[in-house]
Amino acid sequence: VEVFLARRNFISTEYDQTLAAYRVLNAMGMLTYALRIEHPEEWQGENK
Repeated sequence: VEVFLARRNFISTEYDQTLAAYRVLNAMGMLTYALRIEHPEEWQGENK
């Protein structure tokens, strides 16, 4: 039972850490860059 709980807590902590990293990147405005996602052209505006 203890091994199961320890493993569950470890996985939960890893998930929380990953989610926190995405939140920080989003707050810094770098989430789309980190995920290598380009904005659609409609969001770019006119660059003429």
